[in-house]
Amino acid sequence: MSQIVCADEARTTILAQHEAIRVVLHSARAVADLAAAGNRRVAELLPHYLGDICTALDKHLAFEEQVLTPILEADLPLGPERARQLREEHRRQRAELADLQSAPKITGAAAESAASRLRRLV
Repeated sequence: MSQIVCADEARTTILAQHEAIRVVLHSARAVADLAAAGNRRVAELLPHYLGDICTALDKHLAFEEQVLTPILEADLPLGPERARQLREEHRRQRAELADLQSAPKITGAAAESAASRLRRLV
């Protein structure tokens, strides 16, 4: 991945990634809602959607850390604190996704929980 040094270009790319991730999250949430309502065929698709979310977010978070963190670190006096908050939020998001994806089968109450957690990520 080439290094983007321009803050405006980084912002444009990050906002486009956010929109693409929102689309995947909304789809996964809809699948989780259907699974929670008892649709077993749809419930079988939920792990696939969660995998798509994890892949998209992993790429996005890595991009932000590679591109945005150095920009923030150089923006004194508040930038370093914002960079720290960004890294902390990324750790929280990765932990939430890993926990969601670790469930072997997501049906019933687990699907309702997954839908609720996906709403919080959106």
